[in-house]
Amino acid sequence: MKRRLGLDEQRSWIVATELNRFLWPGPDLRPILGKPGVFAYGGVPKLLMQQLKERISELHRDRRFRTVRRD
Repeated sequence: MKRRLGLDEQRSWIVATELNRFLWPGPDLRPILGKPGVFAYGGVPKLLMQQLKERISELHRDRRFRTVRRD
């Protein structure tokens, strides 16, 4: 999956306890070379996205997450 998303082989993780808030495109996003205005390298697999949504919902319900401004 990491190769499909254009990520390196180093360990990666999702921090579900922090939700980033920024104006699109954010300060850390760079357009894909040769594709002006395109910033997405690929989609997240459906199962992973569903698991992430469920986890964020749990954290929100229990008030165990925070929103971080990234602008």
